[in-house]
Amino acid sequence: MSRILAAGLMAMAFWTACFPLTARADTIDHFALVMVWMPGLCKLESDRPECKDLSLRRYDGRNLAFFALQPAPVENGFADT
Repeated sequence: MSRILAAGLMAMAFWTACFPLTARADTIDHFALVMVWMPGLCKLESDRPECKDLSLRRYDGRNLAFFALQPAPVENGFADT
């Protein structure tokens, strides 16, 4: 049993030496989940097709709706929408 454990540990050490799990500097690892309140968006941009028949009886008229999942820039920490 100890030989199997030792072999497994050596294999894991070899694997991590060959394939390190470091992130490159140019990769994005932060994402922003952008939600929108549709009545507020439709007040600003009434020409959108989803605003044509928006009412408070619809689900997205009463709740936040998914808008985007986009990479968040590191510079200011906020997503550009």
